[in-house]
Amino acid sequence: MMGKRVFAPKLYYQFSLDDLVPKNHLLRQISSAIDFSFVYSLTKSHYSHTGQPSVDPVVIFKTMLIAFSAVLTSKSLEERNSGDCLLNVNKSRTFVEQK
Repeated sequence: MMGKRVFAPKLYYQFSLDDLVPKNHLLRQISSAIDFSFVYSLTKSHYSHTGQPSVDPVVIFKTMLIAFSAVLTSKSLEERNSGDCLLNVNKSRTFVEQK
C-alpha cells in the first residue's frame, strides 16, 4: 500500500530548522518551484493496495534528488539541515545530560 506523508508542523521546537536554512538556498527554491505530486502517479502501479503504508514516494524521490546534487556530502550544518527543509522533516533536538 502506498503511504502518503502529510506534513504537519510541530507545535513547539527548541529551535526552528527553518531559521537555519537561508531563504535563498537552492533547495528552498526547488521546493517552492516544483510540485512533486507527479511522483504519486508514476509510482502508483508499483504499490499494493494492502499491507503496511510505505515511506512516502515523494520523500524517497526528494532524498535521491538531494543525494544526486551532492548536498549530503557537505559537512556544514547549513547544508545538512537544508535537506530536511526540502523533505519537510520535523526534527526536534532533545538534549540529555549525561551522568
